[in-house]
Amino acid sequence: MAELRHVKGLRELGLAMQALGKDMAGKVARQATAAGAGVSRKAIKARAPVDSGNLRAAIVMKRVKGSHLTEEYVVAVRKGKTRDAKAGKRGEGRQGKDAYYAGFQEFGTVKAPAQPFVRPGFEESTQQATEAIAKRLKQRIDKVSAK
Repeated sequence: MAELRHVKGLRELGLAMQALGKDMAGKVARQATAAGAGVSRKAIKARAPVDSGNLRAAIVMKRVKGSHLTEEYVVAVRKGKTRDAKAGKRGEGRQGKDAYYAGFQEFGTVKAPAQPFVRPGFEESTQQATEAIAKRLKQRIDKVSAK
């Protein structure tokens, strides 16, 4: 399990966020959360066990709209067939970005051992993602406050 160390200054950042208007605080929170999700996505991509194919390209981050939280992003592997996949296999057009086999890689099959990459990538990037969020919050709050 990922162990999160203490990040200094989060209380002050929270107070500064409260001082911003609701719209601006939402924009700042969205940018900061995206920065953290980007760090996790990069770590997961780096641990993907294949050198070719669509697996790395299919690791995406997406903002969850209508979340009960202030801002929320999901980093996941896109699964499902796309229209471009068959054309890409025939050598026509670009390769599709589906990776239906990601679960086989992560959890293994009867004939193939598991090669986990999502969970370990997430766990190794937890501290760096938290620091990226705090850094982006501080940058954006300082910029908005200077105006």
